[in-house]
Amino acid sequence: INAEYMGKQLVHNFPLDHKDKNGTPFWTGTRRPPISLEFDAKNPDHANFVVSATFLRAYTSNIIESELKPTDLEEKIKHILNVASKVTFPPFVPTKGLKIATNEKKKKKKKKLCVD
Repeated sequence: INAEYMGKQLVHNFPLDHKDKNGTPFWTGTRRPPISLEFDAKNPDHANFVVSATFLRAYTSNIIESELKPTDLEEKIKHILNVASKVTFPPFVPTKGLKIATNEKKKKKKKKLCVD
């Protein structure tokens, strides 16, 4: 499951107008609803992110020898963006009945009980 699907599932479980049991809007205070973005290879911010992540992963995996820009950088960028633009994901289908913890204290308590 990718991050986009997790955000969509969260908004599915807690729509923008959702209120808790006390009538307080769910998306207030420090809670902000996730915004889903579709990758666009022509968007410079999207392209820079994908290219940077690709080179970082390649360097930390010892696929490339240097974190410095290669001499054929433009050619590599075109190739990376070409491959990235062809990646597709199946459409999001919400998981019915999925429980999402909304109370951090309860979540931490459950986690602690599971660890011990």
